Amino acid sequence: LQTLDPLPQIRTATPPNVDGTIALSDLTIDGKCVVAVPQSGDALDTSRGDVFLVDSIGFSSVTVVCAHRSRVTHIAFSQSSNCFATASLKGNVIRVFTMAGVMLYSFKRGNAAATIYGLALSGDGGLAACTSSSGTLHVFSGADAEAAKEKEARSFSKTDVGSARSLLYLSADGRNVWLVHPPVGPGVAADSAADEKGRGSRFSKMSKETGS
Repeated sequence: LQTLDPLPQIRTATPPNVDGTIALSDLTIDGKCVVAVPQSGDALDTSRGDVFLVDSIGFSSVTVVCAHRSRVTHIAFSQSSNCFATASLKGNVIRVFTMAGVMLYSFKRGNAAATIYGLALSGDGGLAACTSSSGTLHVFSGADAEAAKEKEARSFSKTDVGSARSLLYLSADGRNVWLVHPPVGPGVAADSAADEKGRGSRFSKMSKETGS
């Protein structure tokens, strides 16, 4: 940004990044700023859900993470940039990985497939939150000793929030979840319109203490 010189391009050819999924971390402890994009690691297998991690400053290192069996649609870094979360087209499972690609947790959102609308991590990555077309907000805890023992732990908190698409933010301490609901107007899907009355964006705050 200081020189406005164009940086090298990252191409994701197989499969095409049809969702426009991309995530950018803050500076890591070793001074890197990492770009994450979905990419199949095998040109003959477009069903795999891999993630490419690229050093956006030096473009010198690339890490391939085998995250899911279907296309990755959401990627979210923790605020401390020590790990990242992923969700796939099926939306059944949320997984959390270290920056080196080692899986920390695998959280099961549900058995039925759903479209993930929002995905967020707490400051240290110990908590993950997601919203989906099922109309629920799930919060997962990787710090739970019992949950960590399970191959696929379920959410310790689940709240109905409506099926409207919304942006999701999780506070650094994991105590609050913010949902930003889109405005309603011509061309907005029926499920969004059913939950939103009016044209302006609306904010909702979910508190861990109150469960509201």
